[in-house]
Amino acid sequence: MRSKNVWVLPDLDEWRESFIEMIDEIHSFSDLCKRLRACDEPLSDENYVDKLNSILSEINGYEFDFIGLMNSKFRSRYSFIWAAHLSKPIDINDVLTKGLLVFSSDDYMEKVKSIFLNGDYPSVAEVNVSAAVKKVIANDSSRENKLYFFVTDFYKICHHYSEFGSEFMLAVAADLKVKDKYKDNVRNQGASTVFVCNVPVEKVSDKLIGCCLRIAMFYLFNPLLKKSDPLRIKDVAISIDSGLSPSNIVSHYAFP
Repeated sequence: MRSKNVWVLPDLDEWRESFIEMIDEIHSFSDLCKRLRACDEPLSDENYVDKLNSILSEINGYEFDFIGLMNSKFRSRYSFIWAAHLSKPIDINDVLTKGLLVFSSDDYMEKVKSIFLNGDYPSVAEVNVSAAVKKVIANDSSRENKLYFFVTDFYKICHHYSEFGSEFMLAVAADLKVKDKYKDNVRNQGASTVFVCNVPVEKVSDKLIGCCLRIAMFYLFNPLLKKSDPLRIKDVAISIDSGLSPSNIVSHYAFP
């Protein structure tokens, strides 16, 4: 049985009452629903937070940050976020022993060299590898020192992770003009695995918690809003700036 301090975004029935309690601490949930229903403009996941802020600002007489307040209450109530990390490790037991790791640019450089300078790619020289790694990191610095997780079930559609593993390595292979050969080489290497984790809330930024809460609040309010657009389930991801301890890996299974 899952602990109550673990938040699972896709499981609305599990956290609905808890969130209503948090909202009631700010303002009556039922009154907010009544006021939202009375809005002239159709509500969507793009505008409903602005409407809530406007309603609460009018009630309280000062500018209101609904998601900011919910963020604080969320952190007080929940210690972990259920999330999934999809990767293709060579040795699953190594992950279960060491945890999920992040990589610096130096780590990436050594890893890339071990792959592309092992003799399988005779057209690639060390100088090419160094330039490619620097270029890929410069084009997308979000890859470095970050560990990504899906908070919804949408990792199920990310087949490139399960087939080819690291997006970073694919980008380097593309820059080195050996992408097709790299795909052929890694297609049957490693084990496509989903690692189900409890990600500590303290490791997740306010901005990313806010993104999750925006989606969660729309799940919560949507059935009550007669003028609302149909609920559109979105891909929700979070990242942390450090590795994840093996103690936070709850389970794992082969994908697909």
